[in-house]
Amino acid sequence: MMNEFFTWSMFNSVGSAALATALATQVLKQVFTKFPVRLISYLSALVILVCTELFTNGFDIATFLLAPLNALVVSFASNGGYDALRIKSES
Repeated sequence: MMNEFFTWSMFNSVGSAALATALATQVLKQVFTKFPVRLISYLSALVILVCTELFTNGFDIATFLLAPLNALVVSFASNGGYDALRIKSES
Protein backbone atom coordinates (compact mmCIF):
# COMPACT_ATOMS: atom_id res chain seq x y z
CA MET A 1 0.00 0.00 0.00
CA MET A 2 1.28 3.42 -0.91
CA ASN A 3 1.44 5.94 1.93
CA GLU A 4 2.82 8.84 -0.07
CA PHE A 5 1.98 10.25 -3.48
CA PHE A 6 5.52 11.18 -4.50
CA THR A 7 8.96 10.98 -2.96
CA TRP A 8 12.13 12.55 -4.33
CA SER A 9 13.69 9.17 -4.94
CA MET A 10 10.75 8.21 -7.18
CA PHE A 11 11.76 10.90 -9.65
CA ASN A 12 15.01 9.06 -10.39
CA SER A 13 13.05 6.99 -12.91
CA VAL A 14 12.11 8.37 -16.32
CA GLY A 15 8.48 7.34 -15.95
CA SER A 16 7.90 9.14 -12.66
CA ALA A 17 9.81 12.21 -13.79
CA ALA A 18 7.77 12.28 -17.02
CA LEU A 19 4.52 12.02 -15.06
CA ALA A 20 5.55 14.86 -12.74
CA THR A 21 6.64 16.90 -15.77
CA ALA A 22 3.29 16.34 -17.49
CA LEU A 23 1.39 17.41 -14.38
CA ALA A 24 3.57 20.48 -13.84
CA THR A 25 3.29 21.45 -17.51
CA GLN A 26 -0.51 21.26 -17.43
CA VAL A 27 -0.58 23.69 -14.50
CA LEU A 28 2.18 26.01 -15.66
CA LYS A 29 0.91 26.41 -19.23
CA GLN A 30 -2.17 28.12 -17.78
CA VAL A 31 0.06 30.59 -15.94
CA PHE A 32 2.72 31.21 -18.60
CA THR A 33 0.44 31.52 -21.61
CA LYS A 34 2.96 33.45 -23.75
CA PHE A 35 5.59 30.68 -23.61
CA PRO A 36 5.59 27.61 -25.88
CA VAL A 37 4.25 24.56 -24.05
CA ARG A 38 7.24 22.42 -25.06
CA LEU A 39 9.59 24.97 -23.49
CA ILE A 40 7.56 24.88 -20.29
CA SER A 41 7.73 21.08 -20.39
CA TYR A 42 11.52 21.10 -20.85
CA LEU A 43 12.11 23.63 -18.07
CA SER A 44 9.78 21.70 -15.75
CA ALA A 45 11.70 18.50 -16.44
CA LEU A 46 15.01 20.25 -15.85
CA VAL A 47 13.89 21.69 -12.51
CA ILE A 48 12.45 18.34 -11.40
CA LEU A 49 15.63 16.46 -12.30
CA VAL A 50 17.97 19.01 -10.70
CA CYS A 51 15.88 19.14 -7.51
CA THR A 52 15.72 15.34 -7.40
CA GLU A 53 19.49 15.13 -7.64
CA LEU A 54 20.00 17.81 -4.98
CA PHE A 55 17.56 16.27 -2.52
CA THR A 56 18.60 12.63 -2.98
CA ASN A 57 22.32 12.57 -3.81
CA GLY A 58 23.59 16.07 -3.10
CA PHE A 59 25.71 18.11 -5.50
CA ASP A 60 27.59 16.16 -8.16
CA ILE A 61 28.92 18.20 -11.10
CA ALA A 62 28.89 15.28 -13.55
CA THR A 63 25.20 14.64 -12.94
CA PHE A 64 24.33 18.32 -13.26
CA LEU A 65 26.16 18.51 -16.58
CA LEU A 66 23.97 15.66 -17.85
CA ALA A 67 20.75 17.16 -16.47
CA PRO A 68 19.92 19.22 -19.62
CA LEU A 69 20.21 16.12 -21.81
CA ASN A 70 18.21 13.99 -19.39
CA ALA A 71 15.57 16.74 -19.24
CA LEU A 72 15.15 16.41 -23.01
CA VAL A 73 14.44 12.69 -22.64
CA VAL A 74 11.95 13.27 -19.81
CA SER A 75 10.28 16.16 -21.65
CA PHE A 76 9.94 14.13 -24.86
CA ALA A 77 8.50 11.21 -22.89
CA SER A 78 6.05 13.53 -21.16
CA ASN A 79 4.99 15.25 -24.38
CA GLY A 80 4.67 11.96 -26.24
CA GLY A 81 2.47 10.48 -23.54
CA TYR A 82 0.25 13.55 -23.54
CA ASP A 83 0.03 13.57 -27.35
CA ALA A 84 -0.88 9.87 -27.38
CA LEU A 85 -3.68 10.41 -24.86
CA ARG A 86 -4.97 13.45 -26.71
CA ILE A 87 -5.02 11.68 -30.09
CA LYS A 88 -6.73 8.64 -28.56
CA SER A 89 -9.46 10.79 -27.00
CA GLU A 90 -10.09 12.72 -30.22
CA SER A 91 -10.64 9.63 -32.35
